[in-house]
Amino acid sequence: MSLSSLLKSFDTGLFAATCEYLRDGSLLCGTYQLLSGPENENGSQVGTRLGGLLMLSAEAAELKDPLEMSAGVLDIKPHPTDNLVAVMLADGSVNLMASGASETAGRARLMEQQRVAVTEGMCLAGAWSCKVGSLSVSDSKGGFSVVKPIEANYSVSERFEAVHGYEVWSVCWDHEKPDVVYTGGDDSLLKVTDVRAKSTVSTVRGHDAGVTSIVSDISLDNYVLSGSYDEYIRCWDKRSLKLPLSHLKLGGGVWRIKINPDKPNLLACACMQSGCRIVSISDAQGGHPVNILVQH
Repeated sequence: MSLSSLLKSFDTGLFAATCEYLRDGSLLCGTYQLLSGPENENGSQVGTRLGGLLMLSAEAAELKDPLEMSAGVLDIKPHPTDNLVAVMLADGSVNLMASGASETAGRARLMEQQRVAVTEGMCLAGAWSCKVGSLSVSDSKGGFSVVKPIEANYSVSERFEAVHGYEVWSVCWDHEKPDVVYTGGDDSLLKVTDVRAKSTVSTVRGHDAGVTSIVSDISLDNYVLSGSYDEYIRCWDKRSLKLPLSHLKLGGGVWRIKINPDKPNLLACACMQSGCRIVSISDAQGGHPVNILVQH
């Protein structure tokens, strides 16, 4: 028997790239689409990266009019304790938006607070630190940046260049250690960086393709989850990252992993070929095996 059913579907216009729930229960969807253009003098094709934000209201099951952004939206991260939303854009900037009531009927209830220039490449992923309120932002240049509130505004406080050889698809703060950041790159590596010491403290091998998603959460205790283009979700003990404790093939590149806040043993995994997979984490003596529950 299926544990899920389709309630409603929507045409987002441009390709839906990322979705996040806000604190009021509304669903925010970011769109991204590359429009190919003419070739430049190097023979590379130049394109325009379009995108915007759409909000599905918690009260009414309908999409509000899209809010156009300066470039394609590649990730969205709501602040864990504040009505602030970080929007990672393909033009290398982060838009910090305040969520709340809007006087304009039919518009998304988001107001731009500040735009932060982060990188000359594309901002690919972001993550808030629950302990210090900083935002880490990974990019297409192989590095990541830390954005902090300084006086009245946010700005880039640290920049880590060439952490990976290619695009950094995923970034995540350690839920216990406020100075530790995990990053996953297209070079198939998961790296652990101490931002205070400004050094890489661990390089984790074991993925057969780019590392696209990383999760560290208080519900996972000493474990870290990773998803990869190689179609596997892996569970690691962060005290010893030489080999994964367990792994599971999901039938598609594991682009996003989300923990159910009410049932933290359940994960929603967005997979590139096989759609959404629901995965259970069952704690066990001597390991943390990952088992599939149901696909839908």
